Formats: sequence, C-alpha cells, structure tokens
Amino acid sequence: MAATEQQEPLQLQADTIAIRDGDGYMMSRGNIEISQGANRIEADYLRGNRYTGKYDFPGKMMYTYGTGLMKSTDVTYDRRRQEGAATQAEGYDPSGLIFFRGTGVSVHGDTILLKKGLLTTPHAVADVPDYYVTGDNIIVKKGQKITMDNARFWVKHSCVFSYGHYEKKIGGNQQSVPWAVTLFPKPSHTEKGGWGFGGYANFALNEAGTWRLESQYRWSVRSHFAPSVKLSHYSPWGRLRFAYSKETSDNNEDPIWITKFPEWEYQSPKVYLGNTGVFFSANASWGNWRESAARTGRHSGVHGIISHVPWQPWPKAQIQAYAGYRQDWYALEQAQRRDTYMGVVVTQRIHPQAWVTGWYKRHRITGYTPYRFDRIAHPRQSGISFAYAPHKKDVLMYTLARNSDTGALDARIYTWIHDLHAAIMRVTYKQLEGHWEVLFKTKDF
Repeated sequence: MAATEQQEPLQLQADTIAIRDGDGYMMSRGNIEISQGANRIEADYLRGNRYTGKYDFPGKMMYTYGTGLMKSTDVTYDRRRQEGAATQAEGYDPSGLIFFRGTGVSVHGDTILLKKGLLTTPHAVADVPDYYVTGDNIIVKKGQKITMDNARFWVKHSCVFSYGHYEKKIGGNQQSVPWAVTLFPKPSHTEKGGWGFGGYANFALNEAGTWRLESQYRWSVRSHFAPSVKLSHYSPWGRLRFAYSKETSDNNEDPIWITKFPEWEYQSPKVYLGNTGVFFSANASWGNWRESAARTGRHSGVHGIISHVPWQPWPKAQIQAYAGYRQDWYALEQAQRRDTYMGVVVTQRIHPQAWVTGWYKRHRITGYTPYRFDRIAHPRQSGISFAYAPHKKDVLMYTLARNSDTGALDARIYTWIHDLHAAIMRVTYKQLEGHWEVLFKTKDF
C-alpha cells in the first residue's frame, strides 16, 4: 500500500481470522477484504506476521489502488518495505498510462518489474490487445520510462518490429505508445476525407525531449495523401515549430484542403492570472499557403484568446466563457481579415446518464479571406444539445442550432456515438441537409 496512506487505519474482514499474540502469526480465510484509505485487497487466503509485516496470499488476489486495478497470483508482500512479488499479474501501473500482463512480477514502490510480459495502453486492453509490445526484464517506472530486452511490437497477431533493448520515456508530453505501433496504418473514416488509413510517429531529438520531430500521415479516398512533418522546440516560453502540412479547417464544413509550407508557428504557454483560474494564450504564424494553383501565397497571422478553467456555480453544472482576437494578412489579393469573437458554453448534468449543453458564439469579422479553407461557416450561432447514455458504450444526442441574427434554424442533428473498445464510431444525421456522416477513429491515434 502507498506510503502516504500508512497513517490511515487498516481494516481486515474475512470469514475466519486467527491471530497469535505471542509471535504475531496470523491467518485469514474466505472472502478476505483488507482496506486502507483508497486501497483495497481481496483474496481467499492470507497468512503472515503482523510484527514483521510480511504476508503471503496463496492463490488469486485483487488489489485496487485509487482508480487502478491489479490481479495477481501467489503474492508475497513486505508492508514495511513497500515491496511485493507475484508469479503472475496484470493491471495498470500507478500512473494509469500503461497496462501490463506478465510473469515473475515484482513491485518496488512506484516501479514494476516483469521477467516476461506485455505492455499496452488502457484503450487496447483485451485477451489479445489491438497493439502491444512484449519483452523480457521489463521495468516500468511511474510516469518516467519503460525499459525492456528483446522487445517485439505487435498489431494483434502480427509482429511489425523487433528490437534488442528498448527504452521509452512516458508521461509529460511524451507519447506512451511506441512509434513502431503508431506508425503502422490504422483505418479511419471522416466526412471530409472518407475512408482511409493513417499513422503517426514522434521522436525526441535530445535527451530532455525539448526538441522533437512530430510526423503523421493519412491517405483517404477524397484527400488522397495528406502528410505532415513538424520540427518543434518546447520551452517554458512556449513552442516554436517549423512545419510542412496538408490539412483542413475545423471552422469550415466543406472538405477543403490546404498545403502549408514553409510554415513557422509560435504557440505561447497558458499564462494564468493569479489563482483566479483565468488564463491567456497566443500564437503567431508565418508561411506559404496553397489551396490550388490559382490560390497560392504568403500568409501571416496572430491570435490571442482569454478563457478560464470551467466554473461550477451550482451542482452538476459547468460554465466556460472565452473571448479572442485574430488577425490575418494574405499576399493573395492583398487581403486582410480581423475577427473579434466571444462565446460561452454551459453544461448541466440532469441525470447520471443524461446531460444538456447550451452554447452561444459571436464573431465580428471585418475584411475577408481569399481562401475558402479558413472561412467561418457560422459566425453567429446559438444552440442546445441533449445527450443520453443508455449504457457506458453508447451516447445518443439531439442538437438544435440557430442563426443568432435572423433566428433561422442552422442545424437539426441526430448523433449516435459507440465505443468499440479500441476505437470510436460516430454516426450523424443532419436533417436539414438530409445528409449522413460517419466517423471512425482508433482512440490512441
């Protein structure tokens, strides 16, 4: 159990409990439950010594710690040294980033060691995970790194890559899924691109991880090949990036793609106003945009936004407001655009399985953009969305949106979101357009 909880009382319940005062020997049998703070152990048999703090759990044992869970067989545990061992075990490391399964398992504080086993992410857990890495002498240090020998990377039953000695930093801005797995093509479907596949890989270029090469690719029926390669530098003063990318905009409903190269971008960190929860962030960019042969030219822009951590003014409610300013300069047609905007989103949970969300947004735009890519489809809009989760794998939503100036109905949308374990599927019907959309995407990619 965690050292921080040792001062909390330990409670033991079982069908049978026997304790000898003389030498401290104890034995418990049947429906054993040991709890201390947020930690709990369930087992069928326990023997040990309360003076030495050493215990054995022959057979199966389940250990719950916070939101984590570990199932083990034939466990020995030294409470004073915070160390344990098991012939086999599976569960989540203390950070919750990694799921492990293996044999010859030992735990030393926040470090887990496996003589032989597999690692994957929580979204991919299954009898045969969708993607995973196997190896020998595996060491998982909470929120720090993974090391192993004879590493082999798998997608289901296919080994896609092997490596003699493997080390991987986890936590922070490090990706926890090995690049050999993330780079492997995964299927997806989006409205703008249609059916396709894609992958990504991020590489640290120095020991501190402040310089990174971040790449991804996607091929789809409509957009064909859409790669991006970004050289990024992270520091306390923000992120500086030099990039090549082909992308589409979230502000425009049409499937319009643009190629950006070269593109320089600076993104500031969030700057908080004391302890108020209010923060400010900004970015600036300069580069070349190519929407088509006739629409190519230099673009530069600045953007600042002020918002806050969500407020909870009454039970089961969240409010988040935001305001910002954006200005763009285009060499094409010597155009400029200024956009002062604001908005608010309110979410109210009305039942453990149901909630309602309302929003309002307003853009005050002067000037224009010569590119269809970055036009804003609905500059002034208000709406409401009702959501119901009949069970944990499905969410049903009904959405209405109106033009805030004219009151005309902008959208009436029906949505079904389904959890496919390692992937998410979203089916949307836009009634005003009589149009169906399907989104399919793996969770970790």
